[in-house]
Amino acid sequence: MKKRALGFIAIVVLVGGVISGHLSVPPGESVSTAYAYACQGANPICPGGVGYKTAAVDVTHVYEAYTQPVQPDVGETWAITTYWNTATQPCAEIYQVATAQVSWNGSAWVVSNKNLTADILDIGVCGIGSQCGSAPNAKSWGYRLYAQVNDPTAGSLPGYNLRRVEFATTSVDDGNVVNGQTCTLTTAVSPTSQSFTGVDDGGWPCGYNCTSSGVTVEITYQKPHTLVTPLPTPLLRRTLVRLSSRFGRGP
Repeated sequence: MKKRALGFIAIVVLVGGVISGHLSVPPGESVSTAYAYACQGANPICPGGVGYKTAAVDVTHVYEAYTQPVQPDVGETWAITTYWNTATQPCAEIYQVATAQVSWNGSAWVVSNKNLTADILDIGVCGIGSQCGSAPNAKSWGYRLYAQVNDPTAGSLPGYNLRRVEFATTSVDDGNVVNGQTCTLTTAVSPTSQSFTGVDDGGWPCGYNCTSSGVTVEITYQKPHTLVTPLPTPLLRRTLVRLSSRFGRGP
């Protein structure tokens, strides 16, 4: 039954895809067939028959007013969108989206709530030296997020070549400025946006590890906006003075 379903998908890609340009397939995966899509030739083959590579992003948190480091209260949620393309015209494109949450636990950065796909096999995180103090009360403001991706695809639609990996935040938490001299948390700050993006579009190392640097993303913060009470108008001030003098007199 599965083989028949895959055969049906292939027919729709070749026939219907040219007409519509897009086709939704199993969860986390989408296929497109159109002359406008980029072609991607085969990337360098990894030794030993390894069929996957590492895409990465180096993340730092900064208070934009003074470029001071910031430690988020919890962390952020990431969507990792990966694109694979065929090599010859008319070129087709597959993309899959994996998600994960990254947080600091006082000792290390950790990944949780991972949602993987057929060709995004795992998501990991490691520190990049941006920290002070010692566990369990260490402070940190930077990490490397990395993903294990097949190249070429080996899932339900095999043979597409890796072309592009996009790392984008979908949720960013508040944080506190880190005093680097005392290694303490100070001013409370909020992110300037919920959306920060970095694109890793080549040079992916073979295997799956945290040794290679990735594209850099800087998450910026600002002081939370506070509600300012407007000053009374001249007319309101005169009215307040009259009321105050009237009720302030004795009998």
